[in-house]
Amino acid sequence: MFSLESAIKDGRRQSTYITYIQPIMEVRRKLHVIKYADVTEIIFSSQHKNKGLNPEAIGVKYNRHGTIFSTYALKEVLISAGVFGSPMLLFKSGIGPAKMLRKANVSRDFNRG
Repeated sequence: MFSLESAIKDGRRQSTYITYIQPIMEVRRKLHVIKYADVTEIIFSSQHKNKGLNPEAIGVKYNRHGTIFSTYALKEVLISAGVFGSPMLLFKSGIGPAKMLRKANVSRDFNRG
């Protein structure tokens, strides 16, 4: 047998937000959740860009109700966009094979893979 962690309470499925994020919002004062937003790009430190160094994420750009915003992290950026969304977000942010990035007209090129 195996144990499977799930987001079910009283026989009903709950969202990941209600199960994991909402309970810690009071405790984690520096955690900010922005609803109804789609991340469009990861922002990287310019000191790492195109220098052969591992890119360091320092923030994200996101679309909320048709307006683009940028926000920066004090400590770290965590990307959790699912099995398809996370790789797509990395690619759109310039992480991936240089040839594919050029073909897709993605400006940044960290050439990782």
